[in-house]
Amino acid sequence: MKKVLWLVVAITALALAGCASGPQTKSGSSGAGAQRGATGTSRYGIGSNGTNGQQSTGQGQQSQASANSFQNPKSNLNKTRIYFAFNSSDIKQKYKNILNTHAQYLINHPKAHVRLEGNTDPRGTREYNLALGERRAKSVAQYLELQGVSSDQITTISFGEERLAVQGNNPQAWSKDRRVHIVYTNKGNGGQG
Repeated sequence: MKKVLWLVVAITALALAGCASGPQTKSGSSGAGAQRGATGTSRYGIGSNGTNGQQSTGQGQQSQASANSFQNPKSNLNKTRIYFAFNSSDIKQKYKNILNTHAQYLINHPKAHVRLEGNTDPRGTREYNLALGERRAKSVAQYLELQGVSSDQITTISFGEERLAVQGNNPQAWSKDRRVHIVYTNKGNGGQG
């Protein structure tokens, strides 16, 4: 299964490399600023945010193709939110394919680094929500590690109920709040975020 997934990712990367044009723009939130505002942070592994970026020509083309995938709405690398059921840190089956794609990217880019931000809806105490957000982030981290990602590439943090995705006091809004946000602090292709 892993070989088939890797083959699909490699073929997609090569196809995107052939279609790539123009300079790559980067987006994403700043790692340091987001970390400063958080409470209940934890480090899942001591990581390196290496920015060496020295690659052979073939690897550079693959990195460019993968970097383009972050902006492609049809790519799983563009999907950075994993949603959870009420009071749960179990990963739903429908999100495992997305996580498998992120895992393969991280394996192929050992200098890449992600911060997994655990979030909850506003129900419950602040302390409980911080703990639940941390369990969710660690659940995603464990899943990525089981796919072969190094723990050095992963940081977890819990924001609990502090960063609501949607304003509203109803089940529909709460379902968007119960999530882990995957934030690339280094995409491992010679640049940050």
